[in-house]
This record gives sequence, C-alpha cells and structure tokens, in this order.
Amino acid sequence: MHKGDVLFGRRRAYQKKVAIAPFDGIFSAHGMVLRPIESVITKYFFPFFISSDYFLDAAIKISVGSLSPTINWRDLAKLEFQIPSLDEQIALSSVLWAMNRLKMAYTALLKQADALVQSQFVEMFGDVITNSFNWPMRSLATIAETRLGKMVDAKKQTGEYRHPYIANFNVQWFHFDFSELREMDFLPEDQLEFELREGDLLVCEGGEVGRCAIWHNEIEGCYFQKAVHRIRCNEQYLVPGYLAYWFKHHSDFNQFEDIVGGKTSIAHLPGVKLKALQIPLPPIEQQQAFCALCDQTDKSKYCGWKSGLRRRNLIKNVIREAFLQ
Repeated sequence: MHKGDVLFGRRRAYQKKVAIAPFDGIFSAHGMVLRPIESVITKYFFPFFISSDYFLDAAIKISVGSLSPTINWRDLAKLEFQIPSLDEQIALSSVLWAMNRLKMAYTALLKQADALVQSQFVEMFGDVITNSFNWPMRSLATIAETRLGKMVDAKKQTGEYRHPYIANFNVQWFHFDFSELREMDFLPEDQLEFELREGDLLVCEGGEVGRCAIWHNEIEGCYFQKAVHRIRCNEQYLVPGYLAYWFKHHSDFNQFEDIVGGKTSIAHLPGVKLKALQIPLPPIEQQQAFCALCDQTDKSKYCGWKSGLRRRNLIKNVIREAFLQ
C-alpha cells in the first residue's frame, strides 16, 4: 500500500471498516488496497464513495462464508454504481473534506479533554499505584459492596420476565455502548439482586479487565450479566468517579496483569480478588472536587460529541444525496 490509498476490510465487511493508508507499507490479506481510476472518480471523492452506505451495503450482500463473511475481488469488481460527474465530485469533495476536518477537530478536542482529566487526577492524587502521596489504604470490600452479575442460562429462558441487561461489551471507558442491548429473564428475586441504581460502577470482569463506567439510569429496568461487576461505594469513604479513574490508571499501566494471571486469553478479575484490591483514600472532599471537574468536562465532551455526530450525519446525508439514495 502507499500513503493515501483506501484500505477496505473485506473480511467481516458488515463492520464497515474503511481507512486511508497513513504511510507506505504492507496491508493484511484480510483487506483490499483500493486506488481510483481517476478518469472515472477523483482521488478526493473516492474515500467518501468507499466509506458510503451506498457502496458498503452493496459489498456486504456479496460476502461469502458464514463464520467470517469475506468479499472476493472477482465478485466486487462486477458491481455497478451510479457515480456523480467529475465536476460534481470536485464540488462535493471540497465540502465533504471541510466537514471531515471539522469532525476530526471535535474528535481531537474530546481526546484533549480526557487527557486533561487524567493529568488532573495525577496532580490531585499522585501516583495511585505506588500511593506516592501516602493516603490511607483500605481493601475495596471494606468501603464498597460488590456483586458479579447474573449467569446467562439459555435453558431457563421463558420470556415471561424478559429485561435488558448490561454485558461486558456494553461497558466502555466512562460510558456505555447501547448499540447492541441483549435481554434475558430476571425473576422478581433476581431483579432485587441484580438491579442497577444511580451511581453504580460497572467493571469488566474479563476481556479488558477493569474497564468501567458509572450508571446514570440510562435505561429503565436494566440489569447486568455475570461478566460484569457492580460496585456500590460507601460514599463516606469513596466516590465512584474517583474509583473509576483509579481503575483507568491501573489499566493504562498494566497493573492488573499479575492479579488476573498475566497475559492470557482468559484473563479475568474474580470477585475475591476484586474485593481484596487496596484502594488509596484521599479526603472525601478532594474526591468530590475531582468528580465535579469530571462532570463539567463530561458536559463539554457531550456538546463536542453531539457536534461531531451532527457533522458525521451531515457527511452521510450529502453522500447519500450524491448517489441518489
């Protein structure tokens, strides 16, 4: 591949993976390196075409295989598309790249906001791994309630008490991804045990161990699955926002590897080890002050995210109109 080529993930194309090569190199056999024939489509418009739903939806339909659907070039090469004229492409490209630059600027601002909060965390609390500020230490079990979620048992599903639940993949750093929300039965007694409340910290037990987010009643009547820990802090000692960044700091510096058994494909953080984690405890007022900063930053990030989303949708709409979709 050469810098500027369009890279297309032909394996599992339903994931719609398209990028522009950032440098010269070699691309995986699971993808395709695509270059425009510029007498038909300009190099400036080509990336928007390949990343459009118009192209990707058509490409996905010719995927072959069930476990890992893959697109073959011989099938893709036969597809026909309605393309705007070269003059229209030039005009559209100017607008689309301007929108894309603005979208990327918002993305950069979000990253800077995250970096600001993490630097403030270190400034206020020091290195929480070595406890460089010599805060009092307590085991998590003495300052919080912890509970692993409900096991999914397909044999016991009747559909009578069906409710949504949070799985491991729904928990992202400091937010939840609801694009795929699964459901299962939670009996009345299960509902009491596995309910989610405002301020619960949900922590991944496996996968990316320690990844966590605070629940803010985003979905009514929602519960959680076994691969997720629920932590309820005793806020006399511990604030969920502080603990969330404690987990993030430890994850960033690979501090869970020894606890979960090193670099294995089945790394997980069992309840016993979670309860035994030693947590530095700065004054509660200081933890609250940090969380107030996080809340303010989150509001700014939300505004930036909404603006970025509007730009993404606008780009999609412009491309859709260009292809008369």
